[in-house]
Amino acid sequence: MPNQQMALSWSLGHYHGWGIYGLNLVFAMLRREIRPLLLRTPGRLALHPLEMALLLPVLEHSQETITSLVRHPEAMIHAADTLLLHHTDGRFAFSPISFSGRAVVGVTFFESANLAPVAISKARQLPLVITGSRWNEQVLTEQYSLTNVRYIMQGVDVSRFFPSESNGLLAKRFVIFS
Repeated sequence: MPNQQMALSWSLGHYHGWGIYGLNLVFAMLRREIRPLLLRTPGRLALHPLEMALLLPVLEHSQETITSLVRHPEAMIHAADTLLLHHTDGRFAFSPISFSGRAVVGVTFFESANLAPVAISKARQLPLVITGSRWNEQVLTEQYSLTNVRYIMQGVDVSRFFPSESNGLLAKRFVIFS
C-alpha cells in the first residue's frame, strides 16, 4: 500500500479540462505508488474498463471522505499526512473546502499575465505552486518574481494520440486536439 497520500480538491471527469487533468494526475500518482484521495464526487467518466478497474479502489477509498464533506460542510477534516492539491485560477482564490492536510499546494492554469496584487500575495504564501504550462511558470517567476513555482508538463496520452498517415479529409492541413 502506498505510504504517501495526495488529495485533489476538484472533481474528476471527461468533459472539462480540470476533470481530465485530475484524472491523468490520479493515474500518474498510482504509477508512482502515491495514494490519491478525492474530495469531490467525480463527474461523468468515459473510461476503458481497465482504467475503471484502476480507478475503482481510489473511488472506494475516497467515498467516506466525500460523503463527510457533503453531509457536514462546516466540519473540518484533518489528515496530517496528506498533501492537498488545490485547484485555482489566476486569482488564487480557492473554492471553500473543509479539509486540511500536511500542506496546500496550488495548481493553476490562467490565460492572462495581468494578475492582481492580492493574487500574487496569496501565491507567495503557498509552499508550492504547480503550473500546467511553461508560460504560466514564466509569468509567475519572471514577471512577479515568485520562487515557489514549478511547471509540470501535462503530457500526451500516446495510447490515444499518435502520429499516423493522413486520411486526406483535411487536405494539406492538420488539426491539434486539446
